[in-house]
Amino acid sequence: MTHISLPKVAKTAPAAAPRKNAKTEKILDTTAFLRHVRAAHDMTEIGVAVQGRRHKDSGKAKAKDGRHLVAASRSDGLTFFLLNSHFKDRRAHIGVGVQRDGSFLIGPTLKVQRWKGYEEPVELLSNRFRDISRAVKAFEDMKLSDREVNSVARKMSQQGYMEGVDSRPAAKALIDGLYSNRALDVGFYIIGRMRTGNLEAVDGGRRIKRIRRPDGLFHAGMVAFHLLLGLAQDHDEVPKTLSFGGLKERLVRP
Repeated sequence: MTHISLPKVAKTAPAAAPRKNAKTEKILDTTAFLRHVRAAHDMTEIGVAVQGRRHKDSGKAKAKDGRHLVAASRSDGLTFFLLNSHFKDRRAHIGVGVQRDGSFLIGPTLKVQRWKGYEEPVELLSNRFRDISRAVKAFEDMKLSDREVNSVARKMSQQGYMEGVDSRPAAKALIDGLYSNRALDVGFYIIGRMRTGNLEAVDGGRRIKRIRRPDGLFHAGMVAFHLLLGLAQDHDEVPKTLSFGGLKERLVRP
């Protein structure tokens, strides 16, 4: 698994750097969050640190305040994700899922009120570790038919990109070169393709660029997990009562 040191996290995503006045400013200190999940839940491997680029019309925006995504994992791949921002109009989210080599699937998530801190949502989500591990084990064991693989790719093209993204990749572009039909491999591979970009467009137009925005990546990881969980339930690999809440209500706002 890729490991990013805390100093490199701050270099890659400047807004993740330690904040001296987090409490008085009522913001979440991302470095403090990473240290907390490391100490409380043995999340020692940081595999993702991403910060979005500033829009040209955002003259007042500073890199040290922008939206960013970090992920820290246990040795078995179970992962805490934090989508954070120090702007008041950008909601923070914490999720739990699994990651591998910069690709990831995100299961249950919680919206975070910054002034309340991250400790309570981390503990609430940790209560679902067993359910998440059960779902991930099902993804590992479950082999999908070609029809199911194509269906996941088609739905990720349609739903895996946030609202406002006009151009979508062709479904076949998301699974071109896929090496395995195991559900977990399919999910990781598709997210990896979305992160790499240069994909054939569904309408044959301009090729689709890679997802750069942290909120777009968080969104894609949530949708992929949700789709695979539905298939696992269809295959009777996990009970239909296993639920992490409605997806639409939990998705990130642009």
